[in-house]
Amino acid sequence: MNCAALRLSFILTLSCEDQAGIVAAVTTELANLGTNIA
Repeated sequence: MNCAALRLSFILTLSCEDQAGIVAAVTTELANLGTNIA
């Protein structure tokens, strides 16, 4: 099996109070983990 063809997909759902910067904070952490956000 070609490992490059193996791709996992996840859906992340968050629930919290609306506040400035929450999307930036979450996406920054995901980027720091090396995830691909599409």
